[in-house]
Amino acid sequence: MTTGGQSEGPVAVLMTDIEGSTDLQSRLGDAAARDLVRRQEAVVRAALERFGGREIKTMGDGFLVSFASTRRALECACAIQRELAEQEEGPRVRMGLHAGEVLHEDDDIHGAAVSAAARIMAHARGGEVLASDLVRQLAGAAGLQFRERRPVRLKGLDGTWVLHEVVWAEGDVPAARARPPRRGRRGRGRQRQRRPPRRRTGHRQDQPRRRLRGLRRRSWLARALGRVLGGRGGARLLAVDPGPADVHRQRR
Repeated sequence: MTTGGQSEGPVAVLMTDIEGSTDLQSRLGDAAARDLVRRQEAVVRAALERFGGREIKTMGDGFLVSFASTRRALECACAIQRELAEQEEGPRVRMGLHAGEVLHEDDDIHGAAVSAAARIMAHARGGEVLASDLVRQLAGAAGLQFRERRPVRLKGLDGTWVLHEVVWAEGDVPAARARPPRRGRRGRGRQRQRRPPRRRTGHRQDQPRRRLRGLRRRSWLARALGRVLGGRGGARLLAVDPGPADVHRQRR
């Protein structure tokens, strides 16, 4: 590491911030909100000591931290989120991670990597860790899981950036690795519930009744037309009348 505005890096830069800190003050009061911030600071500093992070400075209720290892930076961020999630009414902290060369000057760091980490953090919600695609690539096969986000533009920085949400909750599965439902004939067959078979009980027994109703309708129509037409045409129509004997046979 060098001083006097000299380049230091590449390093991993972590930015943190408590979501809705102003709302916490109005909802809990100044004393309770400040106690919440102190608890968050204790969790962050304990994790930095464990994973080798270097606290550069605090900014309001957030931290600017650097790491010599990208993998350790990711592990530290995940450990902080897990610890805060276990606390009752713990603060929701959003985090942003990027990597690159920085300028070290008067116990502070500057440069595009710092600005990018701050912009990435601004896209995160409370309880989320967002990392640049460079951080994901540098992490390699570190046993970490990511969810890819839509490409975004970071204020003041060129180009389009692909961000990744770091999966820190145990048992959580990245959406990108979840298998989608299968398509095609077999997939549709598995997704669709089978319809119960039609009930055919009494189907044959119902046929005589249906025939009887049909004969009655024809008989009524024939009589009506016979009265209107009269003569031989009416007689021919009347011939379709089943009569009482036929009806009796149908009932049997």
